[in-house]
Amino acid sequence: MVYKIKKRRRRSSSPESIDPKRRVPPRKRSRLGYNSRKRRSPSPDLTDSPHPRSEHSPAPPSNRSEIAQVSPVIKGEPDSPILEAFPELKIRSPVKSQLSLDSINPFESPDPDSPMPQSESSIKLDSDADLTPFHTPEVLCIGHSTLPFRGLVQLLKLMDVSHIVDVRSRPVSTVSPQFNFAKLTSSRHLMTSNIQYLWLGKSLGGRRENMDGVLRHTEMLVPDLKNYAAYMTTPAFKAGLAELKKLATEQAKKGKRIVLMCEEAVHWRCHRRMIADRLVADKYIVKHMGLRAKECVEHVMWNIARLALDNEVVYDVARLVN
Repeated sequence: MVYKIKKRRRRSSSPESIDPKRRVPPRKRSRLGYNSRKRRSPSPDLTDSPHPRSEHSPAPPSNRSEIAQVSPVIKGEPDSPILEAFPELKIRSPVKSQLSLDSINPFESPDPDSPMPQSESSIKLDSDADLTPFHTPEVLCIGHSTLPFRGLVQLLKLMDVSHIVDVRSRPVSTVSPQFNFAKLTSSRHLMTSNIQYLWLGKSLGGRRENMDGVLRHTEMLVPDLKNYAAYMTTPAFKAGLAELKKLATEQAKKGKRIVLMCEEAVHWRCHRRMIADRLVADKYIVKHMGLRAKECVEHVMWNIARLALDNEVVYDVARLVN
């Protein structure tokens, strides 16, 4: 009896008697000899986590039903009224536009070379004339000395001079009466040569005496020029200089020049040298004319002069000793 039971057990445990559908495949083992599949860690409690929850994380119990209430301030807004149609604007301009809608588009016109119609933006105003390029203003200087009047005019015509600016404080001369004020203002020879005469000796003339501020110009040794250096800081001188600059700029736009005229033939012994220093400090071009045709020397600021911080020309630079 015992023998039969063991035999039955062997039959039941044999692989032939096992149903193939119910057969469980053996578990795969890793090469290292243990199961490499990671075990899931227990999910942490996310109720106190600062990180945002995902759609799979359980949400904490909500208390919205206890807090949410209808605000008494918010009320139902009435519907906006529908605006009526705007009335037709009947505007008629008395001036016909140069670019009307009925005009032919110049880019689509039959003639591709047809010019564009003149518009408001293409009309040149009077103020546009000031934007035209012109030469840098040049100021000439000359001393008439004992020259004949016609000879001086001939020299000025060769240099395209349009104005004679007389900087003599007293426009009269006993040595050269041909350059007196009365003759220059009524000279027909100047009129036919298209040269005008202007006297600025009241504001730019020399022979200044007892001026304040002469102690500032320590290197100026000539008393008359030292007084004039102090006079160059006064409002009267600056007003005359502004008038001179304005005239030079206007004539430069026309391709003309102006000339400063005094009596002294040599410029470095005349106060016009100091006027030239002031003009050069203001970025103007100054040239000294000789007694020959088109003979000019460009002015260089005096080696004892400098432009101070108050924008005044001061003659206090130490002289170079050879």
